[in-house]
Amino acid sequence: MTVKKTLAVETEKYELEDPAVEAALGKPKPRSVYARLARVKEMTPSQRRKAEKDRARTKETYDLPKWLIEAVEQIARKYGVPKSNVAAHLLAAGLRDLLEGKINLGWVRKISRSPRYEGLLESPEEIDKSEIERFCRGK
Repeated sequence: MTVKKTLAVETEKYELEDPAVEAALGKPKPRSVYARLARVKEMTPSQRRKAEKDRARTKETYDLPKWLIEAVEQIARKYGVPKSNVAAHLLAAGLRDLLEGKINLGWVRKISRSPRYEGLLESPEEIDKSEIERFCRGK
């Protein structure tokens, strides 16, 4: 006859100051170097390659009007390419026009009420959806 005994042990939590000791004894803090090392150890080689490729990408986030986002989506569907490719080409074309003097942003600049910026540009004039749809249909 066997008797199982359960031993209730109350553990005290100590505030550890050394991250290496903390990592060795338990789960490291999510943003620490040791937490990243632990995550990398658990990854398969293909997951490591994908993570490295993602880190090498250049990403940026912009606040854009809804109509502009929808226009980029429609053009991307028309050509069967990613939305980021369409956005990159349109931005590059606009930048070329700006540098060549075809576009002047000075006339849409207004004074900012925020101390963070000297000025702001007025929102771009919305392009009619029918024009975008006509372009995407090829007419």
